[in-house]
Amino acid sequence: MKIFKGKFKKVYLFGMTAACIGIICWLVFFWLRLDAFEKSIPENVASQIFSQYFEGSDFQKLYQWEKSSFSDLESSSNYTAYLLEKAGGREMRLQSIRAVFDDTKKFAVFSGGDIFAEFELRQDDGFFGKIWELSGVNTFIRTIEPFEIIVPEGYSVLVGGMPVSQSYKSSSAVQCIFAGSHDIYTIENMISHPVVEVREGGGTARTLAYNEDANVYSAIPTVQAKVLEGFTLYINGIPVSDSFLTAEGERAAETDRLRLTRRTYTFYSNFDDPELTVKSLSGIEGSLVYTEDGNFFQEIVYDSELEALHKDYAIDAAMTYARFITNNSTLAELRRYFEAGTPIFEVIRTTEVYWYTTHLSYWFENVNASEFVKRDEDTFSARVTFDQFIRRTARDLHQFPLDVTLFIRNVDGRFLVYDMISNA
Repeated sequence: MKIFKGKFKKVYLFGMTAACIGIICWLVFFWLRLDAFEKSIPENVASQIFSQYFEGSDFQKLYQWEKSSFSDLESSSNYTAYLLEKAGGREMRLQSIRAVFDDTKKFAVFSGGDIFAEFELRQDDGFFGKIWELSGVNTFIRTIEPFEIIVPEGYSVLVGGMPVSQSYKSSSAVQCIFAGSHDIYTIENMISHPVVEVREGGGTARTLAYNEDANVYSAIPTVQAKVLEGFTLYINGIPVSDSFLTAEGERAAETDRLRLTRRTYTFYSNFDDPELTVKSLSGIEGSLVYTEDGNFFQEIVYDSELEALHKDYAIDAAMTYARFITNNSTLAELRRYFEAGTPIFEVIRTTEVYWYTTHLSYWFENVNASEFVKRDEDTFSARVTFDQFIRRTARDLHQFPLDVTLFIRNVDGRFLVYDMISNA
């Protein structure tokens, strides 16, 4: 009897175990079938992805789908912070959009009224039939422009706390006449400007400042010089090539009056006190001043000798122009000051002055000529200002201010105006 009870107990336990295993297998099978059914409906899969990644702001996992688009030096935390700021805490919604291929489905995610991301599902073979799976994500992150890191040769570089490998470095160290031998690292596909550090040997890392104008991080002192158009920059007697130009066509009120612009040179100097000079093609030396931010700026040099020699002439030329357009001067008088055949001469000559209202008298007040600038040995410019008063009747008086820059050159021994611009 005892033997029978023992056998029955074993059979009973075996049967219960088999039944439990069967139930578990059936539940697993049922769950797999249910999961396959859910995945066979693209809208269900899209809703799950939307809930997990976007509504739940699980951008850390989302980064795995986009990390190949960014630099190896980019971090998932920076990616997450960027998307959280982009989302701005606004409500997200999901919308189906048109896909290109039949075996794909595309969905757009909106944050507020703005598109935030798109993701794509692709149909594939599953164990129980066709299923839809996530195949790609695009959060429309625009990476910043590639930038350079310039360090003395042999220094190690850290970007966002991660060591920068030699693969980012130029094939060889670059020799610069201003800075000695240094290495250049080019970093691309970053989401934002990172913290860049350098370390010499086993020393303490120090953070580099970003130079926005030059788009570089440099461990070598960065110097900028803003030079007037038409001048060449020299550093310690060495002419600086245009390869160091980082900006052109920079305008200011004082340069607009002269039809000039400034150009910015950016270079790297280990010199304690580099000597910077500028010189025009005609040999005229300019004046550079040292600014508070440690850079150089070429001032416009006004020539007092030219002013003493030609001030009266410049005033007479401008007054002749003013008289001519108010029908108080002749073409012969205009030719004494303006070079015939030039565009400005033709403009003035063809001005219809006959319509100008007759008047009793006219005169000039507040007359001045200044800002004489030497262009070369035979060319200069000058600014002339005055107020012209026209009395049409005893009670009808009009005031016309004039502010012009005259461009004057030597033509066969005579100084004539070949161009003129208004500064009003």
